[in-house]
Amino acid sequence: LPDSICSGGFVTFSDSSSSGVNYEWYVNDVLFATTANPTLQIFNNNLAGDSTVTIKLITIAGSTGCADSISKNLVVHPLPVADFIIPAFVCPTDSIQPQDNNINAISYSWTASPAGLTFNDTAIPQPYIYFPDNQSGTYQDYQLQLVVQSLNGCYDTLAQNIRLNSRPVADFTMPVNACGPLSVQPVSTSTGTNLSYSWNISPGTGVTISGGSTPMPTFDFVSPAQDSLVYRIN
Repeated sequence: LPDSICSGGFVTFSDSSSSGVNYEWYVNDVLFATTANPTLQIFNNNLAGDSTVTIKLITIAGSTGCADSISKNLVVHPLPVADFIIPAFVCPTDSIQPQDNNINAISYSWTASPAGLTFNDTAIPQPYIYFPDNQSGTYQDYQLQLVVQSLNGCYDTLAQNIRLNSRPVADFTMPVNACGPLSVQPVSTSTGTNLSYSWNISPGTGVTISGGSTPMPTFDFVSPAQDSLVYRIN
């Protein structure tokens, strides 16, 4: 019998009693087996500290009914609790820092799948996690996994999913030159879902924008004072 185990661990009891006897195995005075070498899973759900269970074996001679017994104590360590909070989704090139809700943890190991995420440190409770660009037109799901270890060498694991959305591709068509005064209406050919729009122009003096939050705004230009003027529309 080991001196201690982690909660949820299995113990196989190895009998070295005389042959030709019957067996009664007890945990804290509760009978749990009548075989020679039983296996038992033992838990300690008290996160505050260790618990101790008493294992007792009574052997009874089949021919005479005479009995003998032996008792040993087993310390059961509580598991640490791996727990963290992350957002449900992020945008391309974002970074996050998980919220640390771990209990009784002294060491940490972070991994992500599939590959593509970057950690500033995989052995701390709250690393910065950096996400790649994504203009594929579809989202990419990642799984973040944290394994924590307690002072007594017990482990716990938690895995959570996070979604990397695809960012849109901004594009539009318009005439490359014209004579003023005139009105120009660029046509958005951007791709993505649930798009919103914000148009601007530089320089903006003497230009009126109508529908600047729509895919097809109107830019009204006056005649330039000089021979030509270059505008940049974004």
